[in-house]
Amino acid sequence: MATSNQPDNQSLYDVHLFPVVRLKVSDIAAASHREAVEKACSATVPELYQRFETKDGDFAEEISHFLVDVVGDEQFECSRFYYSESDPLVSNLARLITWYDKGADSEELERIIADARDVLETSV
Repeated sequence: MATSNQPDNQSLYDVHLFPVVRLKVSDIAAASHREAVEKACSATVPELYQRFETKDGDFAEEISHFLVDVVGDEQFECSRFYYSESDPLVSNLARLITWYDKGADSEELERIIADARDVLETSV
């Protein structure tokens, strides 16, 4: 059923956008890039709810990726990007590696490929 603002051939949608805001957490002492990410998240994630809560949005409990720079590396040669293990593409890639390492069962490969196609189909 169309409303006065809605043509007959269109539907209404609520679209939630998750813009990425870069937040630099400086001088994290850690033994590795991964430990630095863990410490930076522990120090900042609790306050992200307060920082980004507005009338139109809030912190969505999601961080799409991480960039870790080594302090003093002015050429950024040791900088690395890290992605969340819960990212669908990363988790499916992990399944593919496990599949290969465990002997390459053809039925499991079919499930992995089907899931990968689904992820790509629903990605923008």
